[in-house]
Amino acid sequence: MSRGFLVLVLALALLGGVAVAGWLALQACGLRSTVLTGWLPGACPSAETLAARARLEALRQRQDDLLRQIRASERELTRVRCEAVHDQPPALREAELPPPPPQIDEEAWRAGDIGVLEGCWALDSDYRVVNRQTGQETAFTAWSMCFAAGPQGQATMRSPGGLTCSGSVSGTFDGAGRIIFDEAAALGCSDGSQIFRRVLTCSLAGDGTALCNSNQPEVGGNDTVRLRRSAEGN
Repeated sequence: MSRGFLVLVLALALLGGVAVAGWLALQACGLRSTVLTGWLPGACPSAETLAARARLEALRQRQDDLLRQIRASERELTRVRCEAVHDQPPALREAELPPPPPQIDEEAWRAGDIGVLEGCWALDSDYRVVNRQTGQETAFTAWSMCFAAGPQGQATMRSPGGLTCSGSVSGTFDGAGRIIFDEAAALGCSDGSQIFRRVLTCSLAGDGTALCNSNQPEVGGNDTVRLRRSAEGN
């Protein structure tokens, strides 16, 4: 066998090997053979690999764009000159205070003017009574006397529990600069009970109120109470 013939055989064998390798590569790409793709790694990347590479490249471009925007914003900020602006606090409004309580007209009182009674008077503290039969104590938080034009008026007492007692009362000057508030009779109450008649002898206290001695003639009870003018009826 001549040397030329051997060279020809080897060349043909090499060409055949190249053809077989190419055919195998094409089969690996088209058929997705795990054996062939493992034997020829990277010869034909899968569609998933190509898509992942495309996404990665897009993210890199997006990152580059964001970095350029950040640098541009930083350059803009270096040229901005900011001045601090402090909000002015709102003007303080004066507190809306309730109107002062009405005062006793001391001049009319000293002159003995019966018109000083007109309107309503209120007890300046709570008032307690004791039932003489049961010993039960009742606190009254509202006790008022209201007068129209004249010495005749109406006395009313109310407890937090809803008990109401009322009756007639009169007011007169005694000639010594004092006002006498005299209940005509015992006050009748909404529960059928009564509060013994009281007579209040009142003098000016000098602070816009009146200091009174409360006497119950039928039982001999005495107490000291303070009366003030009430906005009710004024």
